[in-house]
Amino acid sequence: AFSVREPNPAERARLLAARRRGEQLLTAANVRRRKPVNGTSAGGRVLGGNNNSLSEGGSAAVADDDFGIVTTAPTTAIALDHLLAQQQEMQQSSSEREARRSFLAKQEAKMEDVRRRREETIRAKRKAAEREQEQHFARKVAMAKQQWDALAARLDGDEGEKESLGDIRRLLEVVLRNAATKSDPKYKLLKTSNRNLWTRLLRFREVVAILENGAGFERR
Repeated sequence: AFSVREPNPAERARLLAARRRGEQLLTAANVRRRKPVNGTSAGGRVLGGNNNSLSEGGSAAVADDDFGIVTTAPTTAIALDHLLAQQQEMQQSSSEREARRSFLAKQEAKMEDVRRRREETIRAKRKAAEREQEQHFARKVAMAKQQWDALAARLDGDEGEKESLGDIRRLLEVVLRNAATKSDPKYKLLKTSNRNLWTRLLRFREVVAILENGAGFERR
Protein backbone atom coordinates (compact mmCIF):
# COMPACT_ATOMS: atom_id res chain seq x y z
CA ALA A 1 0.00 0.00 0.00
CA PHE A 2 1.08 3.55 -0.66
CA SER A 3 0.46 6.53 1.52
CA VAL A 4 0.51 10.18 0.46
CA ARG A 5 1.81 12.80 2.85
CA GLU A 6 1.94 16.56 2.65
CA PRO A 7 5.21 17.88 1.17
CA ASN A 8 7.65 19.20 3.71
CA PRO A 9 8.87 22.69 2.66
CA ALA A 10 12.25 22.17 4.30
CA GLU A 11 12.74 18.83 2.53
CA ARG A 12 11.67 20.35 -0.80
CA ALA A 13 14.12 23.21 -0.33
CA ARG A 14 16.93 20.73 0.46
CA LEU A 15 16.18 18.65 -2.63
CA LEU A 16 16.02 21.74 -4.86
CA ALA A 17 19.31 23.01 -3.43
CA ALA A 18 20.97 19.65 -4.08
CA ARG A 19 19.65 19.56 -7.60
CA ARG A 20 20.79 23.14 -8.20
CA ARG A 21 24.22 22.26 -6.84
CA GLY A 22 24.45 19.27 -9.20
CA GLU A 23 23.52 21.44 -12.17
CA GLN A 24 26.15 24.02 -11.18
CA LEU A 25 28.84 21.32 -10.87
CA LEU A 26 27.90 19.98 -14.32
CA THR A 27 28.07 23.50 -15.79
CA ALA A 28 31.46 24.07 -14.15
CA ALA A 29 32.76 20.81 -15.62
CA ASN A 30 31.56 21.87 -19.08
CA VAL A 31 33.25 25.25 -18.61
CA ARG A 32 36.56 23.61 -17.87
CA ARG A 33 36.29 21.52 -21.03
CA ARG A 34 35.59 24.54 -23.27
CA LYS A 35 38.11 27.04 -24.64
CA PRO A 36 37.41 30.80 -24.67
CA VAL A 37 37.00 32.29 -28.20
CA ASN A 38 37.25 36.02 -29.05
CA GLY A 39 36.22 37.53 -25.70
CA THR A 40 33.70 34.78 -24.90
CA SER A 41 34.19 32.66 -21.83
CA ALA A 42 34.33 28.87 -21.99
CA GLY A 43 30.73 28.75 -20.76
CA GLY A 44 29.58 31.00 -23.57
CA ARG A 45 29.37 34.14 -21.37
CA VAL A 46 30.61 37.44 -22.73
CA LEU A 47 33.50 38.59 -20.58
CA GLY A 48 32.44 41.74 -18.74
CA GLY A 49 28.98 41.71 -20.32
CA ASN A 50 25.42 40.82 -19.41
CA ASN A 51 24.66 37.09 -19.73
CA ASN A 52 20.87 37.51 -19.62
CA SER A 53 20.54 38.94 -23.17
CA LEU A 54 21.93 38.43 -26.66
CA SER A 55 25.42 39.91 -26.62
CA GLU A 56 27.29 41.57 -29.48
CA GLY A 57 29.23 38.37 -29.97
CA GLY A 58 26.01 36.42 -30.43
CA SER A 59 25.65 34.50 -27.09
CA ALA A 60 21.98 33.88 -26.18
CA ALA A 61 20.92 33.50 -22.48
CA VAL A 62 18.40 30.73 -21.62
CA ALA A 63 16.76 30.66 -18.12
CA ASP A 64 15.58 27.57 -16.23
CA ASP A 65 12.48 28.81 -14.35
CA ASP A 66 12.27 25.73 -12.15
CA PHE A 67 15.74 25.97 -10.65
CA GLY A 68 16.87 29.54 -11.43
CA ILE A 69 19.97 28.36 -13.36
CA VAL A 70 21.03 30.51 -16.34
CA THR A 71 22.93 28.86 -19.23
CA THR A 72 24.17 30.39 -22.48
CA ALA A 73 24.20 28.97 -26.01
CA PRO A 74 27.66 29.54 -27.63
CA THR A 75 26.36 31.15 -30.83
CA THR A 76 29.53 33.27 -31.10
CA ALA A 77 31.70 30.16 -31.24
CA ILE A 78 29.40 28.63 -33.87
CA ALA A 79 29.61 31.79 -35.98
CA LEU A 80 33.40 31.85 -35.64
CA ASP A 81 33.63 28.18 -36.60
CA HIS A 82 31.55 28.97 -39.68
CA LEU A 83 33.82 31.92 -40.56
CA LEU A 84 36.92 29.78 -40.02
CA ALA A 85 35.46 27.09 -42.27
CA GLN A 86 34.75 29.70 -44.96
CA GLN A 87 38.28 31.11 -44.62
CA GLN A 88 39.79 27.63 -44.92
CA GLU A 89 37.65 26.97 -48.01
CA MET A 90 38.77 30.26 -49.55
CA GLN A 91 42.41 29.47 -48.76
CA GLN A 92 42.00 26.03 -50.30
CA SER A 93 40.39 27.56 -53.42
CA SER A 94 43.21 30.11 -53.60
CA SER A 95 45.80 27.33 -53.28
CA GLU A 96 44.07 25.36 -56.04
CA ARG A 97 44.06 28.45 -58.31
CA GLU A 98 47.74 29.07 -57.61
CA ALA A 99 48.52 25.41 -58.33
CA ARG A 100 46.57 25.57 -61.60
CA ARG A 101 48.29 28.81 -62.63
CA SER A 102 51.66 27.24 -61.85
CA PHE A 103 50.73 24.11 -63.84
CA LEU A 104 49.56 26.17 -66.83
CA ALA A 105 52.72 28.30 -66.69
CA LYS A 106 54.87 25.17 -66.71
CA GLN A 107 52.89 23.70 -69.61
CA GLU A 108 53.22 26.95 -71.56
CA ALA A 109 56.96 27.00 -70.88
CA LYS A 110 57.24 23.40 -72.12
CA MET A 111 55.26 24.21 -75.27
CA GLU A 112 57.44 27.28 -75.88
CA ASP A 113 60.57 25.17 -75.44
CA VAL A 114 59.22 22.54 -77.86
CA ARG A 115 58.34 25.27 -80.40
CA ARG A 116 61.79 26.85 -80.04
CA ARG A 117 63.53 23.51 -80.47
CA ARG A 118 61.38 22.71 -83.52
CA GLU A 119 62.23 26.06 -85.11
CA GLU A 120 65.93 25.52 -84.38
CA THR A 121 65.74 22.07 -85.96
CA ILE A 122 63.99 23.46 -89.05
CA ARG A 123 66.55 26.26 -89.37
CA ALA A 124 69.42 23.79 -88.95
CA LYS A 125 67.97 21.47 -91.63
CA ARG A 126 67.40 24.40 -93.98
CA LYS A 127 70.96 25.61 -93.52
CA ALA A 128 72.29 22.09 -94.02
CA ALA A 129 70.26 21.77 -97.24
CA GLU A 130 71.53 25.14 -98.45
CA ARG A 131 75.12 24.13 -97.70
CA GLU A 132 74.60 20.85 -99.52
CA GLN A 133 73.20 22.68 -102.56
CA GLU A 134 76.08 25.12 -102.51
CA GLN A 135 78.60 22.30 -102.25
CA HIS A 136 76.83 20.38 -105.03
CA PHE A 137 76.83 23.46 -107.24
CA ALA A 138 80.48 24.10 -106.41
CA ARG A 139 81.34 20.53 -107.41
CA LYS A 140 79.50 20.96 -110.71
CA VAL A 141 81.27 24.25 -111.38
CA ALA A 142 84.64 22.70 -110.57
CA MET A 143 83.88 19.73 -112.83
CA ALA A 144 82.74 22.00 -115.68
CA LYS A 145 85.87 24.13 -115.31
CA GLN A 146 88.02 21.01 -115.36
CA GLN A 147 86.34 19.74 -118.54
CA TRP A 148 86.55 23.16 -120.16
CA ASP A 149 90.25 23.47 -119.38
CA ALA A 150 90.79 20.00 -120.83
CA LEU A 151 88.90 21.00 -124.00
CA ALA A 152 90.91 24.20 -124.29
CA ALA A 153 94.19 22.32 -123.95
CA ARG A 154 93.14 19.73 -126.54
CA LEU A 155 92.00 22.31 -129.11
CA ASP A 156 95.13 24.35 -128.57
CA GLY A 157 97.31 21.35 -129.37
CA ASP A 158 95.29 20.20 -132.38
CA GLU A 159 96.33 22.21 -135.45
CA GLY A 160 93.66 20.61 -137.61
CA GLU A 161 90.80 21.74 -135.32
CA LYS A 162 89.08 24.70 -136.94
CA GLU A 163 86.35 25.32 -134.30
CA SER A 164 87.44 28.07 -131.95
CA LEU A 165 86.92 27.82 -128.18
CA GLY A 166 84.97 31.12 -128.17
CA ASP A 167 82.39 29.82 -130.66
CA ILE A 168 81.90 26.62 -128.64
CA ARG A 169 81.40 28.61 -125.45
CA ARG A 170 78.84 30.97 -127.01
CA LEU A 171 76.76 28.08 -128.39
CA LEU A 172 76.99 26.18 -125.08
CA GLU A 173 75.74 29.24 -123.20
CA VAL A 174 72.74 29.51 -125.59
CA VAL A 175 71.86 25.82 -125.12
CA LEU A 176 72.08 26.00 -121.32
CA ARG A 177 70.10 29.25 -121.12
CA ASN A 178 67.26 27.90 -123.31
CA ALA A 179 67.07 24.67 -121.28
CA ALA A 180 66.84 26.60 -118.02
CA THR A 181 64.39 29.36 -119.02
CA LYS A 182 62.10 27.97 -121.72
CA SER A 183 59.32 25.47 -121.09
CA ASP A 184 59.21 24.02 -124.62
CA PRO A 185 60.54 20.42 -124.45
CA LYS A 186 62.50 20.89 -127.68
CA TYR A 187 65.01 23.08 -125.88
CA LYS A 188 65.71 20.25 -123.39
CA LEU A 189 66.47 17.72 -126.12
CA LEU A 190 69.73 17.84 -128.07
CA LYS A 191 69.87 15.57 -131.11
CA THR A 192 73.11 14.39 -132.61
CA SER A 193 71.33 14.27 -135.97
CA ASN A 194 71.31 18.08 -135.88
CA ARG A 195 74.41 18.80 -137.96
CA ASN A 196 74.99 22.25 -136.49
CA LEU A 197 74.84 20.91 -132.88
CA TRP A 198 77.04 17.95 -133.73
CA THR A 199 79.81 19.76 -135.52
CA ARG A 200 79.99 22.75 -133.23
CA LEU A 201 79.14 21.19 -129.83
CA LEU A 202 78.20 17.55 -129.30
CA ARG A 203 81.22 15.98 -131.02
CA PHE A 204 83.42 17.24 -128.17
CA ARG A 205 83.43 14.76 -125.29
CA GLU A 206 84.29 17.50 -122.77
CA VAL A 207 81.17 19.47 -123.78
CA VAL A 208 79.01 16.35 -123.45
CA ALA A 209 80.42 15.77 -119.95
CA ILE A 210 79.51 19.35 -119.00
CA LEU A 211 75.97 18.91 -120.35
CA GLU A 212 75.44 15.57 -118.54
CA ASN A 213 77.09 16.28 -115.17
CA GLY A 214 76.57 20.02 -114.91
CA ALA A 215 73.29 20.72 -116.68
CA GLY A 216 71.37 17.47 -116.08
CA PHE A 217 71.12 16.21 -119.69
CA GLU A 218 70.92 12.45 -120.14
CA ARG A 219 72.33 10.42 -122.99
CA ARG A 220 69.83 8.07 -124.71
